Amino acid sequence: MLALAMDWLLHELNQVLTDPQGAGPAVVGGNVAHLDAEAADPPLTNKVVLTVVNLEEEKTLRNQLPYEEVLENGQRTVAYRQPPAFLNAYVLFSATHVNYRNALRLVGEVVLFFQRRPVLTAQNSPGFALPDALADARLVLDLHSLSFEQLNHLWASLGGKQMPFALYRCRLLKFAPVQTPLTRKPITTVGERVLQKTEAEIALERAKANAPDAQLNQFLEGNS
Repeated sequence: MLALAMDWLLHELNQVLTDPQGAGPAVVGGNVAHLDAEAADPPLTNKVVLTVVNLEEEKTLRNQLPYEEVLENGQRTVAYRQPPAFLNAYVLFSATHVNYRNALRLVGEVVLFFQRRPVLTAQNSPGFALPDALADARLVLDLHSLSFEQLNHLWASLGGKQMPFALYRCRLLKFAPVQTPLTRKPITTVGERVLQKTEAEIALERAKANAPDAQLNQFLEGNS
């Protein structure tokens, strides 16, 4: 999903931005820390370079239940599956042009683009083919400002001198594991009264009810 989201951003930006020198796409994906590398693929000079500089978990969606109740053939069933992870990506757009005016103009065009279209969906991006499973996907872009101290740390970690840039938080990336759910019958009664049963029978039933489900535990721990 991460690579697909970045391809989506590149596709939409390159529909609007043009390279001042007319040499290929105006925006390319790459690690701006490799700007001076001779073997950079694609070349990063005189481009707007899209670089993912950080990922963070969306904490508001963190505590999801690892199961859901479904109806199969008229029977209620509990399906256990690992919940998806939701991430936000911090995306740096750096203008590496030697001509400083061109660099500023293109960074400004990136900002204007996301002011006009802060949300990307399949409906407003008809030219980009999304897989059927992601037909309802959406990317929300928020301009992210840094303090001077954070700015210094960012460019120091990238090993280069500061250049014209814009930093955006891209949300919400969904990472859902592909797995066959484990099904169990739902618990429908609690504390049933047990009549005319011996103490041994009652103890046996309690032991069965309290016994751990080893298969389910392994599934939820990712060991299946």
